[in-house]
Amino acid sequence: MPQIAFPRHSRWPALLLGALLLVSCGEAIPNAATSPPIPARQVIARSVDSPGRVLRDRGVLVVETRGTLFQAGVQQGTLLRERIRDQVRDYHERRAFSAFALTPGVLHRLYARQQERHLSLDERDFVRGLAMGSGVSHESLLLLSTEPPYAMLAKSLPAVLPGGGSFIARGKASLNGKPLVGRISDDLALETRQRFDMLWVHHPDAGSAWVALTRVGSLDAQAAWSANGFYASVDPLPGAPRAAGLPPRWLTLRLMAATGPDEAEAMLRQAASRTSQAFVATLAKGEGARILEASDGRVAVRSHGSGAALADLAQSMGAFKARTAATSSAQSRDERFGRLLASSYGQLDPARACSILSDLVDPSTGQSGPSALSISRSLPVRLTLGPLVMGDWGKLTSTTALVVQPLDRRLWVAIGREQVDAPQQFIDFHLDSLLGDTRSPDNDTD
Repeated sequence: MPQIAFPRHSRWPALLLGALLLVSCGEAIPNAATSPPIPARQVIARSVDSPGRVLRDRGVLVVETRGTLFQAGVQQGTLLRERIRDQVRDYHERRAFSAFALTPGVLHRLYARQQERHLSLDERDFVRGLAMGSGVSHESLLLLSTEPPYAMLAKSLPAVLPGGGSFIARGKASLNGKPLVGRISDDLALETRQRFDMLWVHHPDAGSAWVALTRVGSLDAQAAWSANGFYASVDPLPGAPRAAGLPPRWLTLRLMAATGPDEAEAMLRQAASRTSQAFVATLAKGEGARILEASDGRVAVRSHGSGAALADLAQSMGAFKARTAATSSAQSRDERFGRLLASSYGQLDPARACSILSDLVDPSTGQSGPSALSISRSLPVRLTLGPLVMGDWGKLTSTTALVVQPLDRRLWVAIGREQVDAPQQFIDFHLDSLLGDTRSPDNDTD
């Protein structure tokens, strides 16, 4: 029987163990030859005086920077000037500032300044370079990386906190025994923020190059993968928020300085007492993988051998989870996630992973969604006090997803959409192609 590890805050039903023996049929690899033609990579912006450039690769925004983080900030600010201004205006000033009645824009900016104290010197240099390149104020740029003040509501209204769910499959659980990591990310995008999702490829002066799934001008990264093969993702968990603490997703990029899971674990343990929220981290390199959870300064780590290890997907269930706590666990989102993974036990490959992460079926009705319970979900988030609407964040939706095959150094990513709803949305990249020297004229399409 394979080993299954569940975080302490999860409520996984016992019937999942039996489901692990099921096997399902295969599917075509997304973006195979039978798929519609995909536009070729195009260079859409480059800097005359610096090595940075912006590409559109089969619909995915890819930003390349080189040098120190200050230089990376200048390059992003120069090349993404309009996108940075649009994000500050369209997402923050027009939507997020007015989402919750008790946190107007002035409080958003004040809270961002309080979290600024957790920036490292290099990260401060990045924001300074970003301001120099874009012409946007330092105060406004902090909004792109920091948490909103209503994140402090996460204990009573978890849905205001962006989250995600991950799985690690290795050994007998995956096809040919190759390790596989997958994740789905939920965000209060307010029908706007997904426009600014990107892959950030950075070549530092010292250390390994890396690629991160993040947003324009942001140090807040959902996942990152370095040239040495180390993968990391960090997600906040609703718990006991610490006002103006260190945003957990800042840790993702910091972990790219680690050579592997051991160093990364030490870094996460050191940061666990300072984060604004509890968090769960997924770490993988080669055939090794582990999940780390931290809450109130306490840390638990699970290393995984042959089998599927499931990080908590229900962390982002939010208010809906609270309202349905008494319902059958067989109808829960995390239960369906487990069933879908279990049904592919022994045959789990990138194609199946992409299909699972884009699943839209509501397990309570059997109907195709998206819904609050589907893996790729859509959950309305409102806070009312009698007839008064105190907060309206639109919908918590699954806007990004990725699959990583560490040994083959391949990445499948779905970003830049309002909803991840089809395996064909995943675009296949090779880590070495993303991180290699692709600046020769033969690789450019202007």
